[in-house]
Amino acid sequence: MERYQFQEQMQRCIGIWGKSHFNENRVGRIWHIVKSLSARDFEGIVDTMLDNMRYAPLPKDFQDASRSKRRYITQKPDPVSYDCTDCFDMGYLRWETPKLHYCAIRCHCTAGGRQRHTIPQAPQHSKAKPWDSSLFRPNKPIEHDGITISHMSEKIEWWRRVLLNSAAFWVNNLDEIPKAPVPKNYAPQREEREEWWQR
Repeated sequence: MERYQFQEQMQRCIGIWGKSHFNENRVGRIWHIVKSLSARDFEGIVDTMLDNMRYAPLPKDFQDASRSKRRYITQKPDPVSYDCTDCFDMGYLRWETPKLHYCAIRCHCTAGGRQRHTIPQAPQHSKAKPWDSSLFRPNKPIEHDGITISHMSEKIEWWRRVLLNSAAFWVNNLDEIPKAPVPKNYAPQREEREEWWQR
């Protein structure tokens, strides 16, 4: 903020509370406190003080207001981190098949392992893709007779039908899922060998 922008806002304060409350020393102290703010932020602080304060603000009032403004500016939301970048921890991927338009398959990650087991789990590096997030966003809310309707219940019902239809689809179409390739130097573990001998 430039000094002249600061002076303009201080003139507004002097116009309301009088010059006796804003002598040269007090104005200098206030300038020292708020000079790192932008002109727009300082104008917002002065607007708030003009609207809410009955008595002339002290330098401490400007200091408190500028601290809260700085805290608001510097606080950034924590970046969202996902354990699985394929399904974004949803647990389901979209399987593209001509037989069913919206077909869900469980992701190969731990989130997919926790989902309903009536739907098979996709092997890693398969043709399954993440779901489009716009399918799950609520529509623009509609106000009707003072009640806001967001249609979120319709989205939940649609997703429930997708899961039920997918489970029914996979009962007869498990052959669509390619088997994971076996490495050339693969040796079965002891438990697997015991199962093989028991067959």
